[in-house]
Amino acid sequence: MNVDLDDLRAFVAVAELRSFNAAAQLIHLSQPALTRRVQKLEENLGVSLLERTTRRVELTTVGRDFLPKARRLLDDLDASLLSVREIAEHRSGLVNIACIPTAAYYFLPDVIATYSKAYPNIRIRVVDEGANAVLQSVLNGEVELGITLLGTQESEITFDPLVEEPFVLACRGDHELAARKEVSWQELKPYRFITV
Repeated sequence: MNVDLDDLRAFVAVAELRSFNAAAQLIHLSQPALTRRVQKLEENLGVSLLERTTRRVELTTVGRDFLPKARRLLDDLDASLLSVREIAEHRSGLVNIACIPTAAYYFLPDVIATYSKAYPNIRIRVVDEGANAVLQSVLNGEVELGITLLGTQESEITFDPLVEEPFVLACRGDHELAARKEVSWQELKPYRFITV
């Protein structure tokens, strides 16, 4: 079903004013153009929304039921567009970030402080989660972005590396690997160890 928003606006104007002439003036259309818009909407919906006589315009039963729904749809659209414009013009809103605890603790506070100085009207909500939960939150659309360990690739998500950190081996000073400058994962195989 292809319903045009301008057709909906035309219907709502006629329904509220009970007059094609007054509605045409309100939305700055000629009366024949307004009539065509309402007729097109009725054709697309396959129902009559208005009963027209020479003296007045009345809503049909379906029209009475449809009017509040059409108003709500147009109001929601207008509110959404206004919100987008407000974010763009005033740079206000809310950004949700999911991140692993180490990022939340070590470098996110400085980043948020710098960002907040540049964009004081944007609130930031940080969700502290494990690596898999961060990825899932982004996939589910619960947050706008996530900071996690780069352990998997998802075709729906773009990954941008922020920090590269080497893994280090922590062991007792008397361990046979303690004196080594580098240790490969392969060399750790014979030992019991703990990792993320």
